Amino acid sequence: MADTQLDAATFAVAIVELGRRESHAALHETAGRDLGRLYDELEQRLARGPFFCGDFSLADIAIAPHLMAAAFLGFPLDPAKQPALMRWMERVQERPAVARDNADVMETLQRLQAQDQPAFDPYRVQWRSDRLEWVIKNGFAEWFAEEMRAGRTFFPIAVAH
Repeated sequence: MADTQLDAATFAVAIVELGRRESHAALHETAGRDLGRLYDELEQRLARGPFFCGDFSLADIAIAPHLMAAAFLGFPLDPAKQPALMRWMERVQERPAVARDNADVMETLQRLQAQDQPAFDPYRVQWRSDRLEWVIKNGFAEWFAEEMRAGRTFFPIAVAH
């Protein structure tokens, strides 16, 4: 779920809103709806214990950065709808390795901002599997076609003609 559905639901929004500093209301609304569904599913999975697999595991490590990125993009958890997920996030944030990683990310972003450098190139974006599927199945095929026509996309494997 982490590197597939959660990543896919936030990827295009990160490119457009964070990278290009542009607004795309339909993209944002669709991502919010999909993330709400995923948050509810994660909430249900936490009914069995404090972490996704009982004890802290790779599942928790995989999901945490996607939820943090989603919140940064304007898709926070809802304490009324996802109280277990909120408590889980607090537990994860208390872990020393996560706190160190958060500090490293903030330091890097601040350094890039001070140097007037972007965190990534939003006009030359690699698309793959779940990210591309999310865009197409949610009705943004024409938007993506325009991205391709404008030369703002590339794929991980070159296609021989």
